[in-house]
Amino acid sequence: MTVPKKNGNIKYGLPGPGTNVYFRTESLNRQAGLKMVGLPRQGDAELITGLLGKHIAIGALSVTSARPQLEAGKLRALFSFDPPKDFGFDPSIPDFASVFGKSFPDIPVRVYLIAPAKTPENIIQLREKTIETICKNPGFVADIAK
Repeated sequence: MTVPKKNGNIKYGLPGPGTNVYFRTESLNRQAGLKMVGLPRQGDAELITGLLGKHIAIGALSVTSARPQLEAGKLRALFSFDPPKDFGFDPSIPDFASVFGKSFPDIPVRVYLIAPAKTPENIIQLREKTIETICKNPGFVADIAK
């Protein structure tokens, strides 16, 4: 991945400060010395609208938000933080490992489902059972794999 440094700082859209996308993109930005400037938006929808309207040149999005526009040919993937083939995309899309090697520092994303501390135990158990049921549903598993 080459960045035209002679043209100054490249501006990129992001779904908002403090998001996983923001932290991973800023880590890449600093570690690779890209000198990109983030343009925070109020979520993926506003960012996609800005990209499609050509108000933003490039953007950092989650794969789930970008997928419909990528599959429709309205957006193009320039780089993937994770192996693109893991998400059913063209494996020739550059990613961390192919561009920087496996030792390049990245921020692993950890997401938790949480509830208020004083939620009654029976409600917690019901939610846990519901989540487990959903995660074992063949239709849900197929959608996630897609």
